[in-house]
Amino acid sequence: MNNLKKKLRFLVWYIAEYIRTHFVLFIIAFSLVFISILFLASLKTILNRNIFGEKKKIGKIGNYRYDNPPVEVLNLISKAPFEINSKGQIIPVLVDQWEMRENGKVFRIFFKKHLLWNDGTSFKVDDIISNLPQGGKIQKLDDFTVEIQLDKPTIIYPYYLTKPIFKYPLIGIGGDFFIKNIQLNKDQTIKKIILVGKTEPITVEFEYFNSEHQLINAFKLGKIDEFELQNSESLQTLTNWKNTKIEKGVNYNQLVTIFFNLESELLKQEKIRQAIELLLPWQELSKYGEIAKGPIPPNSIFFNKKLPAKEQNQEKAETLISTVLSDLQSATESAKILDKTISIKTDYRLLSIAENLSEKLNQLKIKNQVEIINSINDLNFDILLVTWTVPPEVDQYFFWHSTQFYSNDNSSEKKANITHYVNLKVDQLLESSRSTLQFSEQIISLYKFQEEIVKDKPAIFLYFPYNYRVIRKQIL
Repeated sequence: MNNLKKKLRFLVWYIAEYIRTHFVLFIIAFSLVFISILFLASLKTILNRNIFGEKKKIGKIGNYRYDNPPVEVLNLISKAPFEINSKGQIIPVLVDQWEMRENGKVFRIFFKKHLLWNDGTSFKVDDIISNLPQGGKIQKLDDFTVEIQLDKPTIIYPYYLTKPIFKYPLIGIGGDFFIKNIQLNKDQTIKKIILVGKTEPITVEFEYFNSEHQLINAFKLGKIDEFELQNSESLQTLTNWKNTKIEKGVNYNQLVTIFFNLESELLKQEKIRQAIELLLPWQELSKYGEIAKGPIPPNSIFFNKKLPAKEQNQEKAETLISTVLSDLQSATESAKILDKTISIKTDYRLLSIAENLSEKLNQLKIKNQVEIINSINDLNFDILLVTWTVPPEVDQYFFWHSTQFYSNDNSSEKKANITHYVNLKVDQLLESSRSTLQFSEQIISLYKFQEEIVKDKPAIFLYFPYNYRVIRKQIL
């Protein structure tokens, strides 16, 4: 037993002395091993990205078909004939030059020669002539030149050529990616689109889901590595994930808006619309997005910074409504108007806002009923609360000009004035912004247009929604 203890004591002494003597070598060896592990891990990542290729798996919500391609895909696989710079000016991209004649009645677009589609075939105007914005006679002059004779002159026609072009089936031109594969669901909607970089070894997979729940579950299961949502409450379960990063931004391409049907006996009263704006909980709404002052985003050069701020004032709203009722011609007419139930139609994602408004209107003895709609095509409404895709600044004509009343018939003519708004001054300003040859005059027209539309309130512009981008962190 004593002999064993002596041997153990000697072994401990020997190891301690060896370490003391070679301590520096131990430190160097340990450091080299640690650095080697980090280097190999980094090398593996570099090889995967630069030799085997980086791979992104992005989830989206939406139902798309070949004839209704996702915008995020089009922007990667293709270019537009023109783009708009930060000053609102038109810049040719796929076009060599363009000519405007007869004060905006005729346009000639000269496309660049030697352009190639992503499938390797040469570009010709025949490929896209049927997809060009309508509104007149479109004529091919040669393989690279097209002439558009508009029914009504407008100098802003090139603004309508700022969306990426493609030919069926989703073949782009001039983009950084091409489509490698498209997977379809049983109903022929797009399930997944796989893109491959033209010059960089990168693959991007877009997978499409029907709901937020499916999207978040796919992320948790590792099927996707990135997605975006506007509802921060849905992301509560991911906020504490150490390998997850959430980036907050503002989506200026969308605007949550209340549209009024101005043919409604009650809502055509301007003071009623003013009262509804005063009833809204603006402080609470600011949690969902950046409060909007008007229909043009604040990041636009055409945005009027002098528009008034929004406020909530219950007492003032009650006074306005009382004034309207007292101004009516007779008690019988007043009772008739108030007896009618106002329909408030909305998307399910905005239901809480609609219910809040409904409750406040009930308190003021205005009957109403909230209804969830599944499609924006259902435009039989009194009040419509939806997320509006913001058009280009100079394209507001179709939403507010008095000649653009929307109807539910199958007319192919593009009309979007769903509120049936009529204001001759606004008509004039919108026409001026589309016809003036001076950029400074266009800005003035759109500034005044915003002032008028905010004063009249055919719609109340609530907020540009916050956007939350969820990314899985890369671990070495």
